Amino acid sequence: MTTQLVRPNKIVLAYSGGLDTSVILKWLQNEYNCEVITYTADLGQNEDLSGIKKKAKKLGIDQVFLEDLSEEFASDYIFPMFRCNAIYEGEYLLGTSIARPLIAKRLIETAKKTNADAIAHGSTGKGNDQIRFELGAYALNPDIRIIAPWRTWNFKSRNDLIEYAEKNKIPLSEGSKNQPPYSTDANLLHISYEGGILEDPWETPPEEMWKWIKSPEAAPNSPTEIVIDFEAGDPVSVNGEELSPAKI
Repeated sequence: MTTQLVRPNKIVLAYSGGLDTSVILKWLQNEYNCEVITYTADLGQNEDLSGIKKKAKKLGIDQVFLEDLSEEFASDYIFPMFRCNAIYEGEYLLGTSIARPLIAKRLIETAKKTNADAIAHGSTGKGNDQIRFELGAYALNPDIRIIAPWRTWNFKSRNDLIEYAEKNKIPLSEGSKNQPPYSTDANLLHISYEGGILEDPWETPPEEMWKWIKSPEAAPNSPTEIVIDFEAGDPVSVNGEELSPAKI
């Protein structure tokens, strides 16, 4: 691998605890020989994040940030998006993309808090997420250095990551060792799936994809009536019960 000429002082990594960002974490330590700080955003993805801090600590991280951003995500990002009816190509509600500016904002704030001069993310070099993260970060701090390993390192496949993880004693779950049938991105607003078997239009989405709702075949035949009250364009209660933005 080619060693970077300019070594950052500290790096804040957007860390999910999965295979990709765990390998990125160790790769940043090895490549730049500097302190790495992890930042994890709880966006209501309904996952157990309790093990993330422990895993980061095992990988030699002293500063581990894990924040519940559900309320801010709902009130300051989802609701304004709904108010302006922002829909991509007439059907996609921007469930994944609307979360990226908030994560970028928190990465920049964490970098400022810890005197870090760089941030890093695990987006690939061929998708839109790299643009969302980086433009959001540069808008808040034009001088921040952004490290995107998927654009610079020599790894080409999941097997390369697993080999590197085993060589560097990075803990792997059984799920990480096997190629997943598709990728998943979840937050408070939605779950999206892509890749794997879904690349074949003849394949039917697996039943286990229906995590938060029922498939049409399994849904009851009788309707359920839900009453939602709004104030200034935002929902404030469901069936007469006042709820916070995240609860709604």
